Amino acid sequence: MRHSAPMRNAEEDPSTDGLAPDAGSLRNTRIRLGLSLRSVASRADVDPAHLSRIERGEANLTVDVLYRLAVVLEQCDLAQHLHPHLSRRQRQL
Repeated sequence: MRHSAPMRNAEEDPSTDGLAPDAGSLRNTRIRLGLSLRSVASRADVDPAHLSRIERGEANLTVDVLYRLAVVLEQCDLAQHLHPHLSRRQRQL
């Protein structure tokens, strides 16, 4: 499983201003879709413990992790916006 370095906040990176969902909305979306934390973590290739910390607001996201979560959680607009900002390796997946 991959561990992610913290993503810069919106004050440091204006391109993410207002785009990243808050931690609670990630969890609410996951629950609304009827997905378990382990299922989302597996599909997004994120350690379940790390995803749990993200959902509790105790860990930060990278653009790559946020993109993978957006895809798994069917957040198409967010995923499309993030795609150009992915690392070259992630865009090739």
